[in-house]
Amino acid sequence: MSFVVASTEFLGPFDSSSMLKSAPGIFVLLQEINQSFTLIDIGFASDLRSELINSDTQDFLLSLVEGRLYVGVKYIDDQSQVGSTLENLQSWCDTTNSFLVVANVA
Repeated sequence: MSFVVASTEFLGPFDSSSMLKSAPGIFVLLQEINQSFTLIDIGFASDLRSELINSDTQDFLLSLVEGRLYVGVKYIDDQSQVGSTLENLQSWCDTTNSFLVVANVA
């Protein structure tokens, strides 16, 4: 399964962080609303699984949303890609009036 946000392809959306690899990458947090997803946050973690499964992190993230929280991930081996990918996503967020993401699950 995959979906695209701001020309960046993400794996997911996953409803459990236990489905993630212990690898570096960029994540997008999504809340499902009427079979569409609202973008809640973006970020980078050197170990996606450990960061997102952390109980303090999960408690904080769950406090941001009502209903189910999902995550999409883009694993990144080349650290030089992190900055430009995050900048592209942030720029998209800054210029987009709607944070609805069409999640075409493939």
